[in-house]
Formats: sequence, C-alpha cells, structure tokens
Amino acid sequence: MALVFMDSFDHYTSSTDLLTKYASTNEAAINTGGRWGTSAIYNGAYGRGQLRSLQFTSCDTYIIGLAYLSNNAAADFPIISLREGTITHVYVYPVKESRVFRVARGDGTILGTATTLYGVNIWMYLELKVVVHDSAGSFELRMNGTSIVSASGVDTRNGGTGVINEFMLFDTGGSGANDNDNSWMDDLYFCNNIGPVSNNFLGDIRVQYLVPTGVGAKTQFTPSTGSNWQTVDETAPSDTDYNSASTPGAMDLFGMANLSGNGLVYGVQTILRGKKDDAGFRGAKPAFFKANGTGSTDRYYTGLQSPVSDTFSYLPSQIYNTSPDTGVAWTVDEVNALQYGYAVGDAGMFTLDAKLV
Repeated sequence: MALVFMDSFDHYTSSTDLLTKYASTNEAAINTGGRWGTSAIYNGAYGRGQLRSLQFTSCDTYIIGLAYLSNNAAADFPIISLREGTITHVYVYPVKESRVFRVARGDGTILGTATTLYGVNIWMYLELKVVVHDSAGSFELRMNGTSIVSASGVDTRNGGTGVINEFMLFDTGGSGANDNDNSWMDDLYFCNNIGPVSNNFLGDIRVQYLVPTGVGAKTQFTPSTGSNWQTVDETAPSDTDYNSASTPGAMDLFGMANLSGNGLVYGVQTILRGKKDDAGFRGAKPAFFKANGTGSTDRYYTGLQSPVSDTFSYLPSQIYNTSPDTGVAWTVDEVNALQYGYAVGDAGMFTLDAKLV
C-alpha cells in the first residue's frame, strides 16, 4: 500500500466539493492562494474550518506531509491530528507566542516542543510520522526536510485500540472563531509503512492535477456532446456533459497534460466520477495504455472495479505506487507517455464523467 492518498486541492470549486473525498469540512474552504498559484485548503477569517479524512486501512504507523502557511494569528490549536475514529492519538499545533511547533498526545500531554522557529506568511513543508504504542511509541516532525522534534520509547496511544485510520486538518475543537484563522494547506500526502516503496518520509513534494488534452488509443464511449476528451477536460467536474457505454470492457483513453519538473514520482492516483442509468450492479475501472510497453508491444491495464451509484459521484481513488507497465518506480517521462482513462466493469450501462488526479 505505502502511499495511501494525496491531494492537490486544484480540482475543487467549493467546500461542498471537498465532501466527495473527505468526511467533513466544517467551514474549511477552497482558496486560490495555493503555493503554485493554484488552489489550497483554507481556514479562513473565522478559523472554524476542519477537514476530516475518510477512514483508511488501520495501521499503527502513518506519515502525513503537507505544505503549510500561516500569518501566525492562530491560537494554539491542532493543525494536524492522527486519529482512530473520534480518538486523537497524536497532534501537532503551532505555539503562537514563541513561533514553534509542538507535538502532543490526544489527551493534551506534551510529547515534544521544537526549538526551530517557523516562518510567518511563507510556505513550509511539514511531515509527521507516528508509531502508536503505550510505551514503545515514537514520533518525528520535520520541517522542510529537517527533523525539528522527535522522541522514541514514549506513550503515543490515547486509548482505543492504538491504530490510526484517519487524519484531521485544522482541528479547532469546535471552540469558535479565531482558532486557526488565515492558514493555508496544499500538496498533501498520506503514507503508511507497508510495502517496499513510498513507506517513509517523502520530503517536500508537489501534487499535480492532470486533465485530458486529447484523444487516446480507444474511444469506445459515446459523448453526450463534442469529442470524448472534451467532455472530461474541465478542471472542476461538470455533470452536464459525459461519455456513456453499455458494453463490458468498453474503454476511453486520453492524452493528458504533462507533469512539470524532473524529480521523483512517488505515485499516480486515479479518480473517476460517474453514475449508472439503470437498475442493478454497475462497475467502472481506471484504465492505462502504454504504446510500445513491456515486451515491445502496446499494453492496456485496468485497475480495480468500483460500483457506480445512481447519481454522479466520485469512485474510490486508487493509488499506483509503481508503474503498472514496468512494475517499478514511476519516472516523469513514463507518466507523461502513458494514456489514462476508464473502462466499463462487469455489467451494464452507465454514464461517466471522469477526472484523474
């Protein structure tokens, strides 16, 4: 599993859109003040925003990383919390008066305080790794790739069974205005320690949102208007145009916008949006195509099937830590060379408006 989830926040238009991937938002907003001139999650002037993740596979070791910017108007409330349902095991919060970060157990016990000052009104990249245990627990908080506070052999378990299955950002605790006001977060990743790759700190990373830019190797769906790729090329998803198919295995593939830069690629995440238009089970799968792939032949790959509902909604995201063609770590060139799309699952007709992150 390793890399479990990531988000660029660039394909949402409102906090309502966030509910397609997150369990609750509580006034957290989408703002264009992201660090790449795109969008970010914003805890606005009233500081009441919360972003609580959907539950992930339970594990005792998780690593979360994100870009963070604050004007230091925030009170001493958590900005990152690792949780087991309603139980917070470990959280991080900024100490406004001294401009340092502090790590605490969910019951308020301070586990460690950094001595490195954080900047105001500048982006920094924070990463928190936690092992949950009553006596052999550990944590490490990094800022811009440098460890600023850590400890081992400590109690990081705040009741419960000691697993982590979700995170919360901007945890105001429901205490009202001005808790964590005027703070931004961007380029989020969430990892566990399972698997051979992406199972530890990833460092300062960028999550990029890619949209279709042209026709691919297969166009087996029927567009409601225009060309297949033009019905799914918008940044924020629209339900007014779509592609539909009724044949199991039917596939649409698209050329995509390229990744920028030439760094490491830790994973590709696919996200599909669709609905069915008849009763019974309907399923959809993400699809990939590599021209002249392994064995010097054209290769098609599909991911796991997910059920499609009666109304347009996101299917569960799927993470590929390695290339489905080579079985090893992605390269920028390979991400840019592949085509991406979707395929009809085992049965039935549905209409699909697909987005890929």
